[in-house]
Amino acid sequence: MIEDTLNTFLLQEAFSKYTRPELDGQKHMKWFTNAHKKRLRLFVIILIFWQFASFYNAINIHLIRLAEDAPTGIYNFWISMLSHLMASFIACLIGGVFIVYYARDRFRRFSSIKGMILFSLIVSGIILLGQTVGSLVYSSIHFRQWPFHPEVLDGAGRNIFSPATVQIYLFWFLVVNITYLGISVADRYGQTFFQQLVLGKYMRPRREKRVFMFLDLKNSTGLAERMGDQKISMMISECFNHLTTPILMHNAQVVSYVGDEVILSWDWTENLDEQPILGLYHDFIKTLKDKEIYFQKKYQTQPLFKAGVAGGEVTVAEMGEIKSELTFLGEALNTASRVQGLCNELGEALLFGGDFGEFLSKKRRPLSEVISSRLKGSNTERKIYACRQSERMVVG
Repeated sequence: MIEDTLNTFLLQEAFSKYTRPELDGQKHMKWFTNAHKKRLRLFVIILIFWQFASFYNAINIHLIRLAEDAPTGIYNFWISMLSHLMASFIACLIGGVFIVYYARDRFRRFSSIKGMILFSLIVSGIILLGQTVGSLVYSSIHFRQWPFHPEVLDGAGRNIFSPATVQIYLFWFLVVNITYLGISVADRYGQTFFQQLVLGKYMRPRREKRVFMFLDLKNSTGLAERMGDQKISMMISECFNHLTTPILMHNAQVVSYVGDEVILSWDWTENLDEQPILGLYHDFIKTLKDKEIYFQKKYQTQPLFKAGVAGGEVTVAEMGEIKSELTFLGEALNTASRVQGLCNELGEALLFGGDFGEFLSKKRRPLSEVISSRLKGSNTERKIYACRQSERMVVG
């Protein structure tokens, strides 16, 4: 326990410069440009999808009325179309925000069926509200009166409980649940991969330049022997749940979860430096440190993670038909894995190696060479880098 506490303290001290006031603004800006940008983009996609669905439903209702030669009454196609679009827009402002900024995060803790049932009940209320607003708008425009005029209220009441409105209710109930299901599937697979899967980007292997981080639980074997497989699995799951926000903040992609290890990836562009990598690692470690009392009480330990980072050219391809996955093949992954394996030996929590380590060192980034070694499975001697010598961390 003393050793774990010391390790955590050293980890915080080593990355303390990344929480200095002058960098704090950059961190919040990064949160906006990455996490909030993704949420805003998802909200816009939902808005477009719901508006399209509303347009389709209004056209469908109009065609049905024409086919049945239904009496016109107070019905007007253009007023109907406008009320449909306005109702779906208002419903999206409420329901879309609820899905993107609340339900998506909160409902992850539930099973798929329980989450769907709970979400459906909440959605029912949102749809009823949308239908009520739409009916008031429709009647108000038709009678050319304020929404709470008795004549408008009477027309809106008859419209809300009409068979056509029930059909609209069932239609939107289906649309909103499809939206939630689509978001859930995208989150399960990863939004980036889900988008690439739909577009078929990697049906043929492609060469890309990427950076990989192998993030691994320290002393997992000893913890498993002491805690048991079930309890340590619960702890690892909780730790990786806390990794979600740093992943969004620092624009990382999840490649895969392998036991007590997660593999993350970034596109290696000319603008990529050590900031998102160190930032993600620091935020993750800080989150675990902030919950130290919780982890000590529930699991009698403080989880610590070590990481190896490397980058280079890899081949990316979509594999499998029953459960499709993106696979990455290349020396960069082997290097990142081997570098992570050196953390205990070199007394470091985070190491850089391969082409990406050399790339950062040439740009005079805050790294220092720790060792020059032939990694297992390679005949080429590569330099291994860590933070400056004064900031080395014990993970022993």
